[in-house]
Amino acid sequence: MKIVFIQPKGCSFAEGHLWEPVSFGYLISYAKEFHPDYQYKVMSAGFYKDTEILEECKDADLVCFTATTPQMYHAKELADKIKTKKVFGGVHPTISTKDAFAAGADIVVQGEGEIAFRKILDSLSRGKSPKKIYKEPFIENLDSLPFPDRKAIHQEKYLQITERNDGMKIASITSSRGCPHQCTFCTSRAIWGGKTRFRSAINIIMELSQLISEWNIDFLKFNDDTFTLDRKRVIEFCEMKKGYQMDVPWACNARVNTLDEELLQIMKDAGCVELWLGVESGSERILKVLKKGITKDQVRKVFKAAKKVGIRTRGYFMIGNETETLAEIQETINFVQELDPDIVGISINTPFPGSERWKTMEDDINWKNVDLYRDAEKEGEKVWGNENISGAKLKQIQKEMLDKFKDKLIFRLK
Repeated sequence: MKIVFIQPKGCSFAEGHLWEPVSFGYLISYAKEFHPDYQYKVMSAGFYKDTEILEECKDADLVCFTATTPQMYHAKELADKIKTKKVFGGVHPTISTKDAFAAGADIVVQGEGEIAFRKILDSLSRGKSPKKIYKEPFIENLDSLPFPDRKAIHQEKYLQITERNDGMKIASITSSRGCPHQCTFCTSRAIWGGKTRFRSAINIIMELSQLISEWNIDFLKFNDDTFTLDRKRVIEFCEMKKGYQMDVPWACNARVNTLDEELLQIMKDAGCVELWLGVESGSERILKVLKKGITKDQVRKVFKAAKKVGIRTRGYFMIGNETETLAEIQETINFVQELDPDIVGISINTPFPGSERWKTMEDDINWKNVDLYRDAEKEGEKVWGNENISGAKLKQIQKEMLDKFKDKLIFRLK
């Protein structure tokens, strides 16, 4: 049996913006434990033309799509031309099975995919028809999962990209699933139910060892929502990484209310060189509106401590939040200047389906026209405003901010 996995393109989707589809790697390594003789093929729109993807699907027994909301339009374009049985999973199909079936899905997987995927293959192997919708219980012990099949997802292609763009081979590890926080702009709770499950420190170290020995990586990126939620686990990881003399530097997403100077020094000593911190706003009121759960003083202390121990800071900021005013956007601009992060990301609050803010928004959107990083107007482009500021005005302000902080912009904004 041949199974093809498709990673569609989305907003600002280009080869230079790709990270390896670790989720496919997990599905394949898990499925191989039960169906080792099947053929698993991964096709990313970042590397293959539509014609090549469709050609690969002609003799497939099953075609599997993963799709965030911006990727749904391309997924549908491809699915319309594929006659094989199709499975849709990922963020948007989890949130809206209706949209997934409308895009051409025969089967929809909601939430975590490993067990559901195995059950689909089990049914097909017995000549039975799979169910229409699968929503399986979460796997509590993430250490029980085999490491992602990096050969199947073409890890070498992604290492070539990072070596070209950054001068080093960068790979990512997922060390936890889910986030307990309630930010109004985020869809994580809709996927993971507001709960976080963690892999153990030793399990992470074992995968890192594999990445070093088999792929010769130069840099590690943790793609967890928040790597630092469990302080004890972070310290254990750092101690083990030092003990095993793994000199590969690393970076992660973190929240300021999980950090202090002591922990930052431990992380620095274990090779952490950069932190990615969601600050969002320089207005205390807006931080409360967003249900961010942090204060400006907490942000100040962490940025100051990070500079003291020598860890680079990447600050993410967002304008156009619910009820935000021009004066509060100016507070954000002032706060960026005060914090002086090494790297800056500036986006416009976009209410994705599954987020709390989406509940109050329209739901008939052509997501092909939503691009968080485009710096020039395009016909039909959708930019959300709020009660006080139009989308057009926000786009203008964003451009002004990008120019103001042009020497510090994240890669995608550059």
